[in-house]
Amino acid sequence: MASTDVVKKEKAREMRRAGHAIIEIVEATGVDRNVIRKWIKDIELTDAHKAALIARNPRWLAGFEGGQANRLKGQIQRKAAQEKGREAARQGDPLHRKGCILYWAEGAKHESSIHLINTDPDMLIFFMRFLRESLHVPDEWVSLYIHCNTEDVQEHERMKRYWLHTLHLPLSCFRKVLLKPKSKHIHTAQDNGICTIQVHKTNLVMHIFGAIQEYTGIDNPTWLF
Repeated sequence: MASTDVVKKEKAREMRRAGHAIIEIVEATGVDRNVIRKWIKDIELTDAHKAALIARNPRWLAGFEGGQANRLKGQIQRKAAQEKGREAARQGDPLHRKGCILYWAEGAKHESSIHLINTDPDMLIFFMRFLRESLHVPDEWVSLYIHCNTEDVQEHERMKRYWLHTLHLPLSCFRKVLLKPKSKHIHTAQDNGICTIQVHKTNLVMHIFGAIQEYTGIDNPTWLF
């Protein structure tokens, strides 16, 4: 997390502890509402805070209770998806096990999308096999991004063709090339850029999280978000 984000997060948490509404925190920090919710989710409003918010905005309580109900519904759905992942893990399929453990090691722990970024084509080929065969992900659900440090448009096209061909994905899966400043600390060659595979399906990433916990014997309630 960037230093500016750390400062904004602490400000958001301080405001919530002081009893401010989410919309007030959004206006004060300029941060997206959903990000604010994640930052402050463990901070409970006191009865005094709620009374003050209702006094300032009589409609606040209805919105708050509606939000609470939606969050509870979402948590129930995510828990059910994790249980399906646990059930799949108990079947003992080697491809499923390897794909989930790979994601535990290399994947981003986003709550709403599968997100794996790497330069290793063999790793990404294997991960696509896992998505297709174990999670039954159709190609049209996959989004492909490339990070690179060149502004050469011809190189962008070459990298795009390389990753689409390597991963056997149609052109419709490609989203964009993202410029990444070259770091003086990185000495390894990245001739084909850094490839990101994304699948925006909450139930599938929760399936993976549930399976990881079943395979490893851990319990990570924060993955329910």
